[in-house]
Amino acid sequence: MGGKGNISSSHAVADAAESSDESVDSDEEKDLFDPAAVKTINTDNDSDEDMEFSSVQCLFSDRVFPNAQAFWAHAATEHGFSIDTLRSKIGREVWTDYHRIRLVNFLRSLGPQKALQEAPKLTAENALWSDDSWLQPVMEDDPLLFEEDGMDPEDGGCHEAERHDTAEVSSMSPVELQAEVMRLRKELEGARKLLSEVVGTDDAEPFEQGRIREKASPKVVAFDAAQSRCFASDPRRGEAFRQFAVARPDILEGRSVLDADCSGGVLSCLCAKLGAQAVCAIAPSTAVEKVARDVISANSLSERVRVHQGSANDENLELSLKPSSSSGKSGGHGQCDVVVSERLLGELRFSSSLPALLATRHLRLRPGGRVLPAHAELHVSAVDFSDCDSDGSSPHGVWWQTRGLMDLDLSCLAPSTAPTISVASATECESRNASAPPNASLLDLDLETAVASDAAPSEVPFRLALRQDRCATALALHFGARLDHQDKAPIPSQQHTILHLPASSSHPTMSGMRLPGTEFNMLEGRFSVTWHPGATHLQLDVKVVAHHTAGGENLCTAGTFMLI
Repeated sequence: MGGKGNISSSHAVADAAESSDESVDSDEEKDLFDPAAVKTINTDNDSDEDMEFSSVQCLFSDRVFPNAQAFWAHAATEHGFSIDTLRSKIGREVWTDYHRIRLVNFLRSLGPQKALQEAPKLTAENALWSDDSWLQPVMEDDPLLFEEDGMDPEDGGCHEAERHDTAEVSSMSPVELQAEVMRLRKELEGARKLLSEVVGTDDAEPFEQGRIREKASPKVVAFDAAQSRCFASDPRRGEAFRQFAVARPDILEGRSVLDADCSGGVLSCLCAKLGAQAVCAIAPSTAVEKVARDVISANSLSERVRVHQGSANDENLELSLKPSSSSGKSGGHGQCDVVVSERLLGELRFSSSLPALLATRHLRLRPGGRVLPAHAELHVSAVDFSDCDSDGSSPHGVWWQTRGLMDLDLSCLAPSTAPTISVASATECESRNASAPPNASLLDLDLETAVASDAAPSEVPFRLALRQDRCATALALHFGARLDHQDKAPIPSQQHTILHLPASSSHPTMSGMRLPGTEFNMLEGRFSVTWHPGATHLQLDVKVVAHHTAGGENLCTAGTFMLI
């Protein structure tokens, strides 16, 4: 895949080929230099001053480089991280563009300082290389995802940035020029193919470089056995669903069911065994589809349970379902009597599966049909992870918090990190609760009437009273769902999402938000969600203001988080 550092030479080749007697057709020339690959090309002047290139943001600092080759050379000389050395560890015959893409997205997600710490630790055994979730771009239009690193797998050396200068191009014969144009076209086609596989669309709208992706999403979704295991083994999920359906046989018996977000086929099989006449499971990727087919086949349910790959809220996805004749309601081909979501019930956490379920219900459910779960709610609380690292891991009383040397306050020496996400059990969150009850409500949705935008609200206010005996360092999201509105209590999530907010701008040297209850008695904030149909992630934007107890300076901070 050709790097953008070679555009100047490539353009000269194309110009020379166009002027030759045996030039390639002009329409094909237009395809060769797609606007997505070259932002601006002045056809009257080949100088670098007349071209605009995508700048490369350093993974380890705030520096910017003109191309990927310049950055990787800087990373090796200034930061001691050589991508060529890493390639050798993994194996040159094994290394592919997907390794580089996973590497870049992983390091981007950590932030410069932590990336610099973690990069040298990477080996061939890291789970990173088999985790397809890292194929999702962290930074939109990141050149490091599409530009080569300048290393030749054969000899380990660097390519020259421009192997064919203008003088060499002008000396080429027409046949050589045409061959070079064809080579460049092949490289560009490979780049387009890789882009479509990673981003999941061939006609993605252009975005400003550096923004987090809001619309397109990857088609590559790895199978997560934990989701299926939780649903099958946790009595509050799979068994609760079975008991619910047995007590209300009219919901599933003889009905057509659509699993809008299949994660392993367990719920689809359960619906079939509970009497559903036809079940259609929508798998988000080939990996999930294969596992679901295996589970369905192993339970001899292939005749009644079908699996499709795609997005259930994609109106172009054709399904063989139709409402049952006993429903007494009208509905079109591709609609169903019941819509469920295995991922939502298996994970029981706030994610893209919630708005996706609502969008699917609107598109696929017949009038008068049922959606399960029928109700969802989301609450937020403050939690105290002051004895842990800034991302909530490894409780150890970090050195800069320990006032051992003559009671010196060394908190200003704490490393500064970007906002991060972690997960904690419900039990741990309860023991670390830093806000007085009740928790603040963010969402309270009737899933039979709500629309997708209701699950992606903007500027939802919340307020938390802080406990004096704790130090609030993060926010915990508590998600719950009810299968029926008459259920007294929601099915509680056993794993809460923890949002570790950065430090206030007035305390930039601190590693993260720190709000001792003795100094701050109230936390007010606003919660916003961005989601687009077909996306496999949510973007959360959280802004908070902590009110000082004695009327001193209030602290303000904000963070943007991506929930996969």
